[in-house]
Amino acid sequence: MPDEPRSRPGDRPAAENDATPVPEPEALEHAAAPDAVLLVMIVPNKSVLDDIVTGLLDLGVAGTIVESKGLMALVRDEMPVFSGLAALMGEQTASRVVLSITSTKLAAEVFRFLDTEVSDPDRPIAATVRVSTALGLRR
Repeated sequence: MPDEPRSRPGDRPAAENDATPVPEPEALEHAAAPDAVLLVMIVPNKSVLDDIVTGLLDLGVAGTIVESKGLMALVRDEMPVFSGLAALMGEQTASRVVLSITSTKLAAEVFRFLDTEVSDPDRPIAATVRVSTALGLRR
């Protein structure tokens, strides 16, 4: 008969070590509104970032801005074997990603703002994704 593993001081029973199950989305008390979307904007041109942030604030849209690096910038900077390919893609190296969980109505206003107030070459890539559940939103 093989030796049973011996318990050590401080060991907890196995049931206490099990992970806590994640509650179903409908059980969370802070579920997002049914019309919530994640607004994502990739702003490759730093010169228009101030105008975009000002427009978002004017519309009442809060969010988070994250510094990012494009794929070709990563290839150029960190994978020298592909630097010739990256050289064909231009010198743009940094961009900003704007993230906001907002309503579909406010997201539509943001798209209208981007379409009318930001010129085509400077316009960010923008998209929305439906949000079924969110936690920690500030109102």
